[in-house]
Amino acid sequence: MTPQDYLKLKAPNINGRLKKIRNGIKEIEEKAQEVLKQFDPFCHEKFRLNYIFNNPLFLQTKQKKVEAITTQQNPFEFDFKPYEKKS
Repeated sequence: MTPQDYLKLKAPNINGRLKKIRNGIKEIEEKAQEVLKQFDPFCHEKFRLNYIFNNPLFLQTKQKKVEAITTQQNPFEFDFKPYEKKS
């Protein structure tokens, strides 16, 4: 889709290809709103897993694994061992 085509999506009368795209976007927004109503407060990770993950309408990308901080680790301490000079 070109930037010009994107700008045309808001127009009342558009060709069939753009109308199909516009209707698809509306459908995505409506389904997302339904999923969002389930989360209070909003959690991006839950939304991604429940709506975007394995949804054929979205490009699936690999997600980085974020290591959770355990209760034993102090989140304000920094481990300098990897950066210390090796003798």
